[in-house]
Formats: sequence, structure tokens, C-alpha cells
Amino acid sequence: MSVHTIGQALAWARGSVQKHGITQVDRLLPNEAVDVWKLAAAWCRTSWLSVPKRW
Repeated sequence: MSVHTIGQALAWARGSVQKHGITQVDRLLPNEAVDVWKLAAAWCRTSWLSVPKRW
């Protein structure tokens, strides 16, 4: 997923302007206090569990 898409989703969730959501995500990711890989693992697990099983 791109920074742009995540920022749009953040703006939508907060009811704010897309440009501001994108900027917030862009500033968050290089922050050393945020472990992007832990976030990605949680997101993938959540996304995978929400996919309907067809087998």
C-alpha cells in the first residue's frame, strides 16, 4: 500500500482534508519510534483475516 492511499484513508477516517492525512503519514513513517514492520505485520494479519474464505 502506498503512503498516498494510507493518507487518504486516514483523512477519511478523521473527516479531514486528504492532503493533511497524506502529510501525516509521510511524516510518521521515517520516525524512528515507529516500527514500520510491526505495523505492516499487524495490517497484513488483519487484512488476511478479513478476506472471505473460498476453500
